[in-house]
Amino acid sequence: MYYSAKMEKIINKAVGIIPAAGKAERFGGILKECLPASDGISLINHAANKLRDICDFIIVITNKDKIQNHMQDLKNVVFIEQNNNLNLLGAVQTALQIKADRYYFTMPDTFTEKNIFSHISLAEDLTIGIFQTYKPERFGCLLDGIIVDKKINSAVPAIAWGALSWSQHACDGFYNQINFTNALNFIIKNYSYSMWNINNYYDMATIKDYMEFIKVLSDDGS
Repeated sequence: MYYSAKMEKIINKAVGIIPAAGKAERFGGILKECLPASDGISLINHAANKLRDICDFIIVITNKDKIQNHMQDLKNVVFIEQNNNLNLLGAVQTALQIKADRYYFTMPDTFTEKNIFSHISLAEDLTIGIFQTYKPERFGCLLDGIIVDKKINSAVPAIAWGALSWSQHACDGFYNQINFTNALNFIIKNYSYSMWNINNYYDMATIKDYMEFIKVLSDDGS
């Protein structure tokens, strides 16, 4: 389903956002979000399944080169093309055209348990899903109360963010910022926020990461 301008006027209870317009340069242009997990279902479908039980509908932010692949792979979602600023901040700004009381945000090329959002608090304007990582150079990590993006020399294990939820009240924090990390730090500073733990967070940054992920799931019988 394509985005319609009429949808701007509808206030939805909860909307899920999956940002999938990136170029996947480290994968040589392969659509890594469309790669299968060990059960044969694509990673982006796993991302959508995390959102289906809690959201009125799901927005997939895509681009003109990917949209046909995404439309073949995903059903019962809303597709919006991101035409410029192909980064996370641009993806969120594109998605916020559709109004909601609450937004849930998960990456298309990661794998976690399905009920990732079951432990969050809705009392705060921003809730941050965190996990431990020994590769802080690949993530936005929390350090002294702020998020530092891809800091190479961070002590390990570091605490990184992997999923988000925010209120309509916090949406203004995603504008007039230079990047996504700055936007999150603005919201952390000016709005209420909390954190929850994500277990077994797998990120497919490289082909090697994907192959290791498949091996782990296969060994676990998942």
